[in-house]
Amino acid sequence: MSLNKEITLLLVIYNRPKYSLKWIKKSITNKVPFNILIADAGNDRKLEISIKKSIKKHENIKYLKCKYFSPHSKNYLYNFVHATNKIKTKYTYICEDEDFIIPKNIIKSAKFLEKNKKFTVSAGQNINITKESIGLLNYCVFNTEQNFSVGNLNQDKSDERMIKFLDGLHLSHWNCLHRTLNLRKILSILNKVKFNNFMIFEIHFNLLVLFYGKSKRFNHIEYIKNNDISTSSSYSYLEKIDLINIISKKNFSKENYQSIFLLKKFLSRTSYNKIEKKLCNNLENSYKYWIYYSNYYKTKNYLIKSKIKDFLKKIKIFYILKLFSTIIEYKKIKNKFYFSKNDFSEKLIKRNINLLNKSCF
Repeated sequence: MSLNKEITLLLVIYNRPKYSLKWIKKSITNKVPFNILIADAGNDRKLEISIKKSIKKHENIKYLKCKYFSPHSKNYLYNFVHATNKIKTKYTYICEDEDFIIPKNIIKSAKFLEKNKKFTVSAGQNINITKESIGLLNYCVFNTEQNFSVGNLNQDKSDERMIKFLDGLHLSHWNCLHRTLNLRKILSILNKVKFNNFMIFEIHFNLLVLFYGKSKRFNHIEYIKNNDISTSSSYSYLEKIDLINIISKKNFSKENYQSIFLLKKFLSRTSYNKIEKKLCNNLENSYKYWIYYSNYYKTKNYLIKSKIKDFLKKIKIFYILKLFSTIIEYKKIKNKFYFSKNDFSEKLIKRNINLLNKSCF
């Protein structure tokens, strides 16, 4: 059997017809060679009909109607568990509908996992993209979350991998290629917790991934994230919720340390204490960031800036100003209207430029 048939792209969608339909159309146009499971967690009937119509002739794409919950509910992970229970392939890649994939490099990850059974997850280097257009002119700005190539987490002991991850020099394992059985197990464990703080589950997700196996990072691009924060579920969450109210709840402390509570019986006292200390530092930095932005998105200053930005967009001046700013501030990639914010993203783009052209346009 072809290895392509052992990979499923999991796309959990939520009432975003513009992005979901565009992602599906691009996957069909580019003839993505994998199975695709579209798990619809929204309640948009028109979107459901449009999806079913567009995938009707494509046997590799399946539609799964999921249970609807209000945005950012405690049941956020329920439909991920429901969807992974339906996946029969060896490997699953979690995708978002505003992002892009490079199938050729995902296959490299699958081949690696086939040969290296102690690794539970594989991916490339994360890169973000901002796509802009002025009339017929299209241009892109790329940046990375880090200015260096992120390495493997391949220590033999699980506690050493978790400690290394908490040093803060590694990337999330969310948008990666996972062994489906492990992914299903991890999501099921975390779904039972019912996190009050939607943002916190990803830290525990990463720690559990590393408890169950090693992590591979290729020095290529597999996944390209949309850099527009207005499309981000994290942004919409921080914009609306009251983090101070969440912090005041009785079970606040427990959910912040959920993964090490679950793993306590598997860890030595020394390892447990090290992980707890590093996790504490990680949480402290995360909450400073989350509280700052949760408050900032509600300030008059931010609201005024947003209104000015919307006005400039309406009269088309915003995009012209942004282009001039981009040309002045960032490095232009030779022969392309691509720009990079740092040397590392420039190297990644040049190395993957032909694949990027096909995936992003």
